Amino acid sequence: QIDQPLHHFEQLRDILKGFPNNLTQQIPASSLDHEITGVTQDSREAKAGSIFVAVKGEKQDGHAFIPEVAKKGPALILGETPKPAGADAPYLQVT
Repeated sequence: QIDQPLHHFEQLRDILKGFPNNLTQQIPASSLDHEITGVTQDSREAKAGSIFVAVKGEKQDGHAFIPEVAKKGPALILGETPKPAGADAPYLQVT
C-alpha cells in the first residue's frame, strides 16, 4: 500500500524533478505549483492535491477509475495506459 502523506514535498514541481524531461513536458506549467497533499492508489482516497497512482490489481484495475479521480482535482495521475478521454487532470503515462 502506498497511501501516505508527503511531508518533504510541497509542490508538484519538486516531485517531477526526478522524472525525465520528455515525460514532464506533458504537464501544464500552471499545474507545477499544486501543493501535494498525499499519494494514493485507492481512488476513494484521491482528493484535490493528491497524486493518484493507477495500479492494476488482482481484483480491480485502477485505470478504470481515472475519469472519476480526475473530477476530484488531483495534482497528478500516474498510469501505464494512455490518458483516457475526458480525464481533465495532469497525467503521466509511465511504464
